[in-house]
Amino acid sequence: MGNKDEFEDDGRTVASMDGVGRTHGFEALDRLKEFGNQKKMRDMEPVTRPDIPQDELSGEERRWYIFGAIRAGLMIGAAYVVGLGALIVFLLWVWGVL
Repeated sequence: MGNKDEFEDDGRTVASMDGVGRTHGFEALDRLKEFGNQKKMRDMEPVTRPDIPQDELSGEERRWYIFGAIRAGLMIGAAYVVGLGALIVFLLWVWGVL
């Protein structure tokens, strides 16, 4: 019914997976398991990635970033609540309850 030919590898590489490993977030866990002690972990230098600029934020700037992120999330949540409320009012109006 279908094509039942055997698969033949021609040796071409579609996507090289040589450099793929664990993501950046797991390196700290590996170090913690290796040393087994949080006190030793504090003495180590933090892992830095050269492609991300390492700017230190002041306390006020960090608070502004946190409040901005919370505000953005609350605005998205409010949009869903308003939309759902409008849908409920519309359906109640269509069904003749209101």
